[in-house]
Amino acid sequence: MADRSYIKRNDGARARLSALIDRLTDTDMGRDLGGGWTVGAALAHVAFWERRVLVLMERWQRQPVQEIPEEDDLINRALLPEWLLLPPDAVRGYVNDTLTAVDATLAAASDELIEAIRTGGETVNLERVEHRDEHLAQIEAALKS
Repeated sequence: MADRSYIKRNDGARARLSALIDRLTDTDMGRDLGGGWTVGAALAHVAFWERRVLVLMERWQRQPVQEIPEEDDLINRALLPEWLLLPPDAVRGYVNDTLTAVDATLAAASDELIEAIRTGGETVNLERVEHRDEHLAQIEAALKS
């Protein structure tokens, strides 16, 4: 039986982000995080990387897990202008819907798929907490300043 301890931690991280999103005003969403980033863009960034997990999970339910190279900086730089264009309500829905779908997909994954992901090299981290909490902390710090 595959270790599914990641499910509870992912649920907790999703709940924390959802609570943050619920209390953000449109002004908060436009708050500067430095480097050309806003709170809204950072949240759209989180949703994008979560959506990537969802797409890969859907692929791997049909074909073998394979290592997927990431070019995080290149992708983030390419998408930042689009993320900045998203209206606050679109970002809120995008984040909440995506995180819910990712967590449900990861929770429903077969033991075989979970083990294949864990042993497949650089593919997907089943535990989504680190990335979610990193941006949650960044946003909360910016809101306090």
